Amino acid sequence: MLAFIMAELGARALGPPYEIGDQIHRTHQCEATIGWTGLPSQTAVISMYNRTYPVSWNRDGMRGPDYPYPKAAGVFRILVLGDSMIEAMEVAEAERSVHILEQKLNEQAPPGLKFEVLNGAIGAWGPPPEFMYFRTKGQLYQPDLVLISWFSRNDLTDVLPNHVNTAGPTGGIHCFSPYFAICNGEFDSQPWFVAPGVSAKWQACTQGRRWLTNGLSTLYEYSRLYQRLTAVLVNINDRDTFATNQYAPWLDVHHQDEKLNEAYQLTGDIYAQLAQEAAVGGAKTVAILAPLRRSVDAEVNPMTRAAMIAADPALAQADPTLPHRVMSELLTAEGMPVLDLHPLLVNYLKVGGEPVYWPGQDFHWNVQGNQWVGETIALWLIEQKLVPSR
Repeated sequence: MLAFIMAELGARALGPPYEIGDQIHRTHQCEATIGWTGLPSQTAVISMYNRTYPVSWNRDGMRGPDYPYPKAAGVFRILVLGDSMIEAMEVAEAERSVHILEQKLNEQAPPGLKFEVLNGAIGAWGPPPEFMYFRTKGQLYQPDLVLISWFSRNDLTDVLPNHVNTAGPTGGIHCFSPYFAICNGEFDSQPWFVAPGVSAKWQACTQGRRWLTNGLSTLYEYSRLYQRLTAVLVNINDRDTFATNQYAPWLDVHHQDEKLNEAYQLTGDIYAQLAQEAAVGGAKTVAILAPLRRSVDAEVNPMTRAAMIAADPALAQADPTLPHRVMSELLTAEGMPVLDLHPLLVNYLKVGGEPVYWPGQDFHWNVQGNQWVGETIALWLIEQKLVPSR
């Protein structure tokens, strides 16, 4: 015990185990039940793409202002859950898609009604932390509508164990996302927490394992020694999944990849459980399928698709729209309205719409992209009569 205490004190003197230089990860920190959030009630100045602007987080560590938990009379609240596509660190506060959505809905609000659109999104989140945020904080805001943003680039792999983000204001530690499991053929609605060093392949859903992983996860939260040992215990890049081939979701036309099928099933189960719990509070849940830049380029630009096939001939048989179609079918079967932005964006760009992504390989929306997304979602919500309108 004395040796352990001395080692712990030594590890604390050394500080966080990882040095991170980029400003985005320094503005986020680990959070035990969700995985990670922004820095609660803090403001930072961000510089990206030759633009500098302030970014603020509310008391929950979500980008945007504080809102009272009790909803005021005459307010229709929308809670948007998602990842970096919604958090939108690449643009200023008033340029985010959630702000544009709120603005457009208020322009056509019936007399005496005000829309509030709350951001429930953090970079690198997947369905499990989104669900856990709704359970712990999001539902307290009494939303009338929960809007889920799903992004095929990473949200499929993010439902699997050992999904990690390295963050911290003074240096980095690995923040592990909670995850959900299918136990004995049934979806387990209680979260599982990663215990670094305990094999993720140990899938037996036993109460003993839950106690062990929960206990070690709590120890990891407070022990700097354990956080430093994680670099030896866990290779965060060694995930035995379809993630080793970024195009696997495009190629699995016959649904033969078992791990990919498990990811789809888990995603559908998580969102179905979220919708069920939201309904208890009187909220309806809808899904937005966010377009993947690589998939859009493959349809809009024949030269891009030809270059992709030349680099990987298997892509000649690939269907870039397949992940969205599979997810749309899953969620529609659960009774959830779904807006697939992919075909709308393809049509928009084919008729000469302005670029919606930042230059280079960045897959995030630029200012115009956030504007287009916010306006498109607002129009769809009105057309589908999912929100009150004049």
